[in-house]
Amino acid sequence: MFEYFLISDFWIILGLILCVLELANGSLVFFLPTGLSSFFLGALLKLQENSVIPEIFDDWYYIIIVWLIISLMFALLLRKYFRRESTEDDINKY
Repeated sequence: MFEYFLISDFWIILGLILCVLELANGSLVFFLPTGLSSFFLGALLKLQENSVIPEIFDDWYYIIIVWLIISLMFALLLRKYFRRESTEDDINKY
């Protein structure tokens, strides 16, 4: 089962599924950052498969750790630059 994590096409398909789920959710918190990091990781693995970059990922758990770190970075960047400002007046604001 874990050998799927070493295939670049798996990560690209996962990224596509997560980005489509983001269209239904629209919160920019979970699905979009994980989808973007899946695309990024899929691109890295595709470059590694084609011997453009040296072999960095040789075990599945390294890939999962990098995926989580990149997802967190994308989540923080999206949160910082695409934060929605509330235009409604709050009744409790004094």
